Amino acid sequence: MSPRSEQSWRMQAMCDGLDADEIEAKFFPHPNDHGEEAKAICRVCPVAAECLTYALDTKQEFGVWGAMTERERAKLRGLKVKPDPTDSHRCGSYSGYTRHRKLGEALCTPCKQAARAYEQKLRAQKRQEGAA
Repeated sequence: MSPRSEQSWRMQAMCDGLDADEIEAKFFPHPNDHGEEAKAICRVCPVAAECLTYALDTKQEFGVWGAMTERERAKLRGLKVKPDPTDSHRCGSYSGYTRHRKLGEALCTPCKQAARAYEQKLRAQKRQEGAA
């Protein structure tokens, strides 16, 4: 990728107008932070695909690029990564469902199914307790 083409997509990026402190706080978050603020910006960015491609091509080790963290990019490249002990809210679980709700995100199908199953389990337990 030539520097000229890199400059053209960077100038169209949603993060282009942020100051250095905002960039550092949102796009280079603490390791236990999953970069949700940055990802929200990236999800509406018209050049997120170019940004992600740049990060993968240049092997960016840190930060959120194209709505993906360094761990997510490593997985995408097929590298083995250690399990993230802070990722207890993964999709397909009830905690993933509550995380979506807390962040005001659209609910994914696996989380909807997990919430439905959890609620059915709670209703069944209450019926059993009532019958006992």
